[in-house]
Amino acid sequence: MTTKSNHSDEQAFTIIEILVVVVIIGILASIVVISFNSTLTKSRISKAKADIENIDKAMNAYKIDVGELPPRGDCCSACACGTWAAWGQTQWDRAIEALRSNDGANWSGPYLKSAIPQDPWGHFYCYDDNEANCDTYGGLYQWDEMMQYTATQGVQGICPTGWHIPTDDEWKVLEGTVDSQYGVGHPQWDLYLWRGFDAGKHLKTTTGWNTNTGTDTFGFSALPGGASGPDGNFVFLGSLVYWWTSTEYSSTNKWCRALSEN
Repeated sequence: MTTKSNHSDEQAFTIIEILVVVVIIGILASIVVISFNSTLTKSRISKAKADIENIDKAMNAYKIDVGELPPRGDCCSACACGTWAAWGQTQWDRAIEALRSNDGANWSGPYLKSAIPQDPWGHFYCYDDNEANCDTYGGLYQWDEMMQYTATQGVQGICPTGWHIPTDDEWKVLEGTVDSQYGVGHPQWDLYLWRGFDAGKHLKTTTGWNTNTGTDTFGFSALPGGASGPDGNFVFLGSLVYWWTSTEYSSTNKWCRALSEN
């Protein structure tokens, strides 16, 4: 008995040929991605340059009208808590009141006619301009940037999808939940400045503070990331941390929370 082997004249790729094709496709895809990223970067640089030119023109126009340039400092950053409640209480804040009542996209004023220029990269501040501090403590944001230029309480802002920036009332619930003496709804949480019994101790990490570390009872893991003052200086690393809320105290101040080493 003889056997017959089936044979086909159709040609097919070998495994090596297929691998070569896959590698080539991967290289081409990398070239496309690199090219796209390069184009995106150039676009962002062009936008930043154009915004800087517009700001320069606006500053010069302002100086011609007023006789001097605006003072150095962050007049738009205000925090209604602790001894820093006075931040933003200046003539310059009153002068830009109209800006606060409009989001960045709808702003129209005598010097900047269209949207307020924003960082096309969406950068935040790192303490001492050191990126390692951002890795440890997170970024430092101005309120408007954090809120993504809206004044709606509980907005997502810079948070990931599904998360939101907590309101002042939500912070009160947190404080009352973790404090061993004053529960949720207690009048203690309506007081101004420092309050509570041991809520801060339960929220602080067990390391990283200059003095008086916490117990981190609930895994909140609060670190003393410091702050950036209105003069642009960085302060309080290792001893204090501030968190914005999405609630406005007034048109020039916003509620926040402070936690210190004491």
